[in-house]
Amino acid sequence: MKNNFEKTLPGGPGFKKNKETKKLENPEIDRLEKPTEVILEKILGNIERGEYDLIIGADASGRIPTLVFKKFIDYVYQKLGYPLPKTRFLAGAGMGLRDKEIAKKAEESFLPYKRGGAKEYIEKFSPKRVLIVEDTIVRGSSIHFLCEILNKMRTPFDIVSISSYQNNEDLETTRAYLGAQNIYVGTAESIGIYGSRHLSGVRKEREQVFSRPYKQEISREDEKLSIQKKINQARKDIDIVTGRIIDWYESQK
Repeated sequence: MKNNFEKTLPGGPGFKKNKETKKLENPEIDRLEKPTEVILEKILGNIERGEYDLIIGADASGRIPTLVFKKFIDYVYQKLGYPLPKTRFLAGAGMGLRDKEIAKKAEESFLPYKRGGAKEYIEKFSPKRVLIVEDTIVRGSSIHFLCEILNKMRTPFDIVSISSYQNNEDLETTRAYLGAQNIYVGTAESIGIYGSRHLSGVRKEREQVFSRPYKQEISREDEKLSIQKKINQARKDIDIVTGRIIDWYESQK
């Protein structure tokens, strides 16, 4: 059964006839497909019940996989008649914060501001259940501040990560550390998304609540145009990959 994504949601071109589409220009995005399907097999029940009303992407590297999950979930929700979930991006706090000394310095400098700003922002949505999307989860320290907020709000949340090098025992330790209901991982291998600001179009500053457009750092107009061209191509590749995933989903019916 072919998906009707092109007809049912805005920004649909690229979601039909995916097998005939030319090869993606960004192999990092192409490699998202299978790990995403592995994760979706584990959370399809939640999605088909319309449980997630807020999706949070961990910027900056998490932006690309977040867009894939968002587009897929939007497709399922619209098909089943649910209100579309909100999708927002918050900048991660950086790695290494499970080290006591590093965590102490962060707490004395930027974390209170970051935590306060993120809390105020999330509370506006009054979410019932949240899906946090990461590209790679190592120890979870980058999103710990975010998980703290949700735990204090008593809002249940799941974490999905395209990749992780942790074994099941270590992942369970990380899940407990973050207070998540579940952590789902797609692959133990890196797919090359980490640090790809040319694809996400944003740059993370760990002291800030939100990332900023990468183009703001560039003064030359020709370079800005080149960056925008790469971002536009990345969005097209995201559409193609999401269309393939939707076709996979419909083939299970």
